[in-house]
Amino acid sequence: MIVVAEQDPKSLILVIADMARSNPPLENSFVAELARRLQGQSSALALPLTWIEQRLSESGLTIEQQVQSETQSQAASQVSISNSIGSLRRLGCDGLA
Repeated sequence: MIVVAEQDPKSLILVIADMARSNPPLENSFVAELARRLQGQSSALALPLTWIEQRLSESGLTIEQQVQSETQSQAASQVSISNSIGSLRRLGCDGLA
């Protein structure tokens, strides 16, 4: 989408229309990553953000809520992985004793 906006801005509306027709599930990770990539870009990319905001508002959600939820999920996963690695290390050390 960003490449299209830079190389052929007139085609951006077609890309957005295709995305709207495909009706992708607005999972936290998708919304967070797309918003991160689109924010601060050219004004032409405000349209996809507006579309996402509209879709989310139909469910009573916002981009900010989705981003926050994804951030919390990633943090929880990171803690879980860290705990798993620590447990494996302890098991490895116990097996050597």
